[in-house]
Amino acid sequence: MAPSPSATNSNANFVHSDTVNGGPFAAGLGGGVVYHLTNTLALAAELRALAGFWDVATVIEAGLSVQVGVWSPGTRKVAAPKPETELAPEPEYTPPE
Repeated sequence: MAPSPSATNSNANFVHSDTVNGGPFAAGLGGGVVYHLTNTLALAAELRALAGFWDVATVIEAGLSVQVGVWSPGTRKVAAPKPETELAPEPEYTPPE
């Protein structure tokens, strides 16, 4: 929908739209990395691209975030393993005389 002319906008004789043809098919790629600062705090960086085919439309998005882990296996308390029972030492072998 084009903007309507008004007294405050005298240059509204142009047609603008934020919608473009992107075709009935779309494909995208994305990837990212995570760097753990501590057991519960990490930095993440992501990059994504999406393209619509026949009349080509593309979108590229990048993001950087901080992630907080509320619970992670590394911080869980685990019971200590039970010590193995020690066996009495075997007596030394003395050959018969």
